[in-house]
Amino acid sequence: MLQQLSIYLLKVTSISGLLFLYYHIALRNKRFHYYNRFYLLMAVAISIVLPLLKLEWFTFFSDSDQTIHLYKIIYGSGEHEVMVTGKTGINWEQLTIYAMVATGLVLLAVLCSRIIKIKLLKKNYPVQQFTDFDFINTDISSAPFSFLKDIFWRNDISLEEETGKQILQHEITHIRQKHSWDKLFMQLIMCFYWMNPFFHLIKKELYLIHEFIADEEAVKHADADAFAKMLLTAQFGKFNFLPAQSIFYSSIKRRLTMLTISKKPQFSYARRLMILPLITALVCLFAFTVKTRNAGNAIPVLAKPFVLVVDAGHGGADKGASANGMYEKDATLKIAQKIKELSSQYNIDVILTRNSDVYMNPREKSDFANTQNANAFISIHVNTNDKEHPKESGFEVLLSSKSDEKFATQNKVLGSAILQNISRDFTAAPSLQTRSTGIWVLKNSNIPSVLIECGYITNKEDAANLKDDAKIELIAKNILEGIAAYANHAATSIRDTIPANILNVTADKQPLYVVNGKPSSEAEIKLINEADIERIDVLKDSASRVIYGPKAENGVVLITLKTSAKKAQEPLYVVDGKIVSKEEAIKNEATNIESVNVLKDKSAIDKYGDKGKNGVIEITSKNAAKEPIVLKVPDNVLYVIDGKVSSKEEYNKLDKKTIESVNVLKDKPAIDKYGDKGKHGVIEITSKNAAKEPIVLKVPVDVLYVIDGKISSKEEYNKLDKKTIESVNVLKDKPAIDKYGDKGKNGVIEIKSKDQTGNSTSNNNKSIDVKDSNTKPIFTTAQIEPQFPGGAEAWGIYLAKQLDASVLAKRKAPPGIYTVTLSFIVDEDGNLSDVKALNDPGYGAGAEAVRVLKQGPKWLPAIENGHTVAFLNKQKIAFKISE
Repeated sequence: MLQQLSIYLLKVTSISGLLFLYYHIALRNKRFHYYNRFYLLMAVAISIVLPLLKLEWFTFFSDSDQTIHLYKIIYGSGEHEVMVTGKTGINWEQLTIYAMVATGLVLLAVLCSRIIKIKLLKKNYPVQQFTDFDFINTDISSAPFSFLKDIFWRNDISLEEETGKQILQHEITHIRQKHSWDKLFMQLIMCFYWMNPFFHLIKKELYLIHEFIADEEAVKHADADAFAKMLLTAQFGKFNFLPAQSIFYSSIKRRLTMLTISKKPQFSYARRLMILPLITALVCLFAFTVKTRNAGNAIPVLAKPFVLVVDAGHGGADKGASANGMYEKDATLKIAQKIKELSSQYNIDVILTRNSDVYMNPREKSDFANTQNANAFISIHVNTNDKEHPKESGFEVLLSSKSDEKFATQNKVLGSAILQNISRDFTAAPSLQTRSTGIWVLKNSNIPSVLIECGYITNKEDAANLKDDAKIELIAKNILEGIAAYANHAATSIRDTIPANILNVTADKQPLYVVNGKPSSEAEIKLINEADIERIDVLKDSASRVIYGPKAENGVVLITLKTSAKKAQEPLYVVDGKIVSKEEAIKNEATNIESVNVLKDKSAIDKYGDKGKNGVIEITSKNAAKEPIVLKVPDNVLYVIDGKVSSKEEYNKLDKKTIESVNVLKDKPAIDKYGDKGKHGVIEITSKNAAKEPIVLKVPVDVLYVIDGKISSKEEYNKLDKKTIESVNVLKDKPAIDKYGDKGKNGVIEIKSKDQTGNSTSNNNKSIDVKDSNTKPIFTTAQIEPQFPGGAEAWGIYLAKQLDASVLAKRKAPPGIYTVTLSFIVDEDGNLSDVKALNDPGYGAGAEAVRVLKQGPKWLPAIENGHTVAFLNKQKIAFKISE
């Protein structure tokens, strides 16, 4: 905080110095008294206000990190790191701030006491009231002087003599010109900016200008003899009433000179007008921003590799949408291949789901993406118009509509970063979209994922873009730059949890990382969840080399995981339906494996309960794949064979070789579908014969039918060839009403049909009535980024008051600097959400930083193109533990 306050005061001093220098050269001792009075007052106001303004009229780009860093320090821009000391001894930074504030308060108290003293004088002497002023006749030696509308007169000066009349006119001029308000203003400024030498000089000059103006009114015709007689009539007093206007305040020589010099100095207008370019130049000094060239047109190269799976929508027999002489499958493949071609320039490793005109169903694509250990997944598609929206055009970025989506925030940030970059060069929807149909690849994804609709193939302008190689390249670059922006913001390293002064390493000199006694690479420790870390120890110098040899030359970082985290290192292995150890699983020869299926998160827990919380690897051997399916289930489970509730006996009679598929439902999904009968679990069995039969639905008369996204009648449903049905989805109660409003109150049947080639039409047609356009993007860059109310200085004051800096000291943290990087979303109204520590150096630092941020006030939201926007912000707080 002291650094930020010092930089602000330095800016104020610099601006006031430049403005006073111009006054001294061009305006001082010139008879522009009224202009000079206004100039000096405005110089003070501009000096104080200009450094507080955040203007970004111009942008300059630089390759120098030092230049960028210096700009951020001088102009207070970018991510602020707040240092909080955990030592209970003397905090010199706080003492300095307290001393500055105490000095200001003392000066303010002195000013108030002098004003009170003047007011008491008025009560002690007779007052004679006139139209413009009150006349107080006193016997004090410091009179005559004026303050606000009061003239304090000395009774030994005669009002009948000419000099007495001149003195009275002099004081009346001060009152009419309201000079006392100028003095009060300057005195208040000096209480808070007492350390600024130029404000002292400006105050002195302003007081002299007051006298120059009053002298001209009191002594007409520039009569120097009359001026001298007026001064000699009185004597100097013993007490100086600073807020008051004393006739004897200033240098007699300068006042006498001002009465005798020419009223028309050379270049009088030029001298006054030249202040305009000076002020313009000063404003421009605070109206620019400096960015790295990566923020302009250069390629933003990531510091660390980022793995991205890119899916080219459709393919093979599934042509997707078609119009204007092209197929969707060809356009998406061209974009995906161009992304792959350019990706190495960004240090992004792109893996394509297909690199030729082949077909993969959505499950195959999402399963493939989930097994690539990727950081993100994007699916490229092209939109198509329907009869109800014939003129729509432009790009759209879609998210999964699942309310319990694990990566909901990451998906929004990823989608926002891509949308923000695409919008620079192409027409695009202003907000992120959600869709409940046609995005199965997103719903099944176990990594952050979005679907990009690259324009409308039915729109001539969009179609022309998809045929233009230069536009295809620009689309690919925009997507990659969006990915890079997301990756840069999401990046965090385990090294952030290590006190900054303990290890002094570079990119070429890395420490040795040891996790639970086992040496690990930096890539491996990135996979560790910081919440699973129990403690971090650091070995340096000879101690590290004795234990770990030459590899420990740059120090050793010992990471100890919590007990639960140690177990979390291994997933659950299931071979041919049987849970086995890792050792047993890897005994299987690769040539004997029929298939491998990886389950994560909810899908793993749904199937295997708590055992599957760390993921499940299902291995099916070739021998087991040929065997009929045998189920071992409890006696009270509900059997449903070919859609009909059956008994265990009927199941036992079933020839297992005739089973086409088995679906197991447990807990809530089972009860939701079958009511109380399903409370012990449900086994749905579809025989091979039944699987070939058309789907027959028995439903109430007043149910709502939706065929391929279009609301239809029962008659249209009856006319539908049931063999062409791809899938049926039934919605009841609240889900049906939430999606279709009052029309869905009696239930909804959503039917997806196949096209003539037998492929699903769900990805070919734009979904209607299910898109939500209110998912606003979350920005990672903006013209004006969010800030704490009152700026960085207020943020520092808030932390100093609210943050418990002794948390680490109480937990016996070793000396060092412990930095916590906080991530949080500031929405359009300034509310904070998703507050978390991207790293936690331990000893309670992360939890304390999160607590203080959550309990704080609303922030000022980010602004982009004149509108407030949601913003994913980062803020560093550093705890310093001294020896």
